[in-house]
Amino acid sequence: MFSNYDARRYDPTAYELPPPGKYRATIEEASNTYSKAGNAMIKVVFTLNGKKAKIYHYFVDNEYVQRKLDQFFNSFAIRPGEFDLRNWLDKSGEIQIVHEEQENGRKNAKVQYFCLRETMPEPPIDEGYQYSSDNGGTFVATDDDIPF
Repeated sequence: MFSNYDARRYDPTAYELPPPGKYRATIEEASNTYSKAGNAMIKVVFTLNGKKAKIYHYFVDNEYVQRKLDQFFNSFAIRPGEFDLRNWLDKSGEIQIVHEEQENGRKNAKVQYFCLRETMPEPPIDEGYQYSSDNGGTFVATDDDIPF
């Protein structure tokens, strides 16, 4: 009946709820979709190093998306503003996992936040773009910065 199920690979422990904490994560999938309310959304599936669990995270285009994507881009060393999701695949970063209780009483692992890197990804190449670093400095691209 189900062509993708193989009883020979039976493993009832295939899902393991990772304990809360920081994990090295790799982006396995990223896709554009829409929320139930119809808002544009990006679905990202992370694998955690050393764990069987996959973590699903959603970036909804709302008033908080700037802060969340800035942290995500930094953690995974993705150029800010890069929305070609193919370029996100296989990138690694660090995430903080927490447990969230569902309506049915079960717990679910979710991303609490993205851990920032010491070094920042390269800023996008946009004239006049300001890029704040964690040392308080600001990068402002001007025509004089371009060597050609």
